[in-house]
Amino acid sequence: MEKLPYINVAGIHVYFGSQLLDASIIGNNIHIIAGTALSLKSKINLQYVNFGGGFGVPYEKSESCLNLDQVSESVHNDSLFMELTRAPISLNLELGRYLVAGCGYFVTRVLDIKNSYGKKYVIIDGGMNAFYRPIMTGDFHDVIQFNSIDEPEETVTLVGKLCTPIDKYYEDIRLYPLSADDIIVFINAGAYGYTMSLLEFISYDKPKEVIIGDNDN
Repeated sequence: MEKLPYINVAGIHVYFGSQLLDASIIGNNIHIIAGTALSLKSKINLQYVNFGGGFGVPYEKSESCLNLDQVSESVHNDSLFMELTRAPISLNLELGRYLVAGCGYFVTRVLDIKNSYGKKYVIIDGGMNAFYRPIMTGDFHDVIQFNSIDEPEETVTLVGKLCTPIDKYYEDIRLYPLSADDIIVFINAGAYGYTMSLLEFISYDKPKEVIIGDNDN
């Protein structure tokens, strides 16, 4: 800190990953950060340690939930972390995605069904201006259907209505047959949903945000 005489370093803020579902990775990261903080404590007036986030949620059916009990056991058995908790230092985690992802759904409707070059396209009244995350990251958000599921699933490509080939959600996804005006829902849209989307693209109306609570809210 001698080379930075006019800067008062009061804490450290770490980004150690995103969408982590392996508790051992999170435990190891916290161990490393705790050790680093303890080594800095004697050199600077350390007041804050932000461990970052990274706690993931399952987006696909094949993924398992993060084992919080295993994370808790790991950090409580970590001597470096427990030593850090006894120091007069504020410690915190960022748990945005983990807390809110499952609280949000992107609800849209089918505008049209088209067939082109042997592919069936389902065009929805949405797109990257309304729910951009699956398009940008390539991550899968499972789709809930409310139409009749008496018929077998078929292979379709799910796209938005915008005038760009980028506006494509899933290619060759298996869904029950859809028709115009059918409602479909993307799950786990509560994190990186509305705020990540290109809301001003081509000046379409912004998607509505609706909060649903109990009778007292």
